[in-house]
Amino acid sequence: MISNHLSEYEPRQNTVLVCVSTEEANSYVQNLENLEMAHKISALVVSCRDCKETIGDLSIICIVRHILEMVRNRTKISWFRLISRIRYWQLDQDFAKLINTIEQSETIEDLYTALASGHQIVNSQINRLVAKEKQEYVLFVVNSFEFIEQQKQPVLAGVLHRLVKGSPAYFRIVSLGEPLLFRKDSLGEVGIQLNNDYIEIRK
Repeated sequence: MISNHLSEYEPRQNTVLVCVSTEEANSYVQNLENLEMAHKISALVVSCRDCKETIGDLSIICIVRHILEMVRNRTKISWFRLISRIRYWQLDQDFAKLINTIEQSETIEDLYTALASGHQIVNSQINRLVAKEKQEYVLFVVNSFEFIEQQKQPVLAGVLHRLVKGSPAYFRIVSLGEPLLFRKDSLGEVGIQLNNDYIEIRK
């Protein structure tokens, strides 16, 4: 059943949802997907479980690739819309190349480089998605965040922040238990900070 409290699911901010049980996390994500199916919100849901066979930087690369592939699938143009296909042909080609570059990345530095060079391409595709689905923004929902190695969690959080920056998109991390979203060491700061980069919701 779709929740009547739509506002609970659509704070227009980057959000981290901390759940105390798998059931609560799954129920929340299911409600988001129900709202998506009812065209009340635009949300792309990926699960870190799908990348649990990868480790380290590769798990982060896997999540980002899944997100961008979902954006590509949702912005596909029907074959009979010839004018639109011509209009967006170059952008679609550039976006496909970016996804391929990310797929071939082996380190987080490779991913950073790809996202930096492709930032405008990603931004343009997100704007297309929002316009196509007649929404004001899109949610990138990253479920089962606890399946990411703890020391890599702030790295993924930081990448998600980069991914949505400057676009009509927000990320929503759903985690069973307290995630590690920020760390500071001799090499500098990594991740996102509460209230500056995201708000927290506890279930």
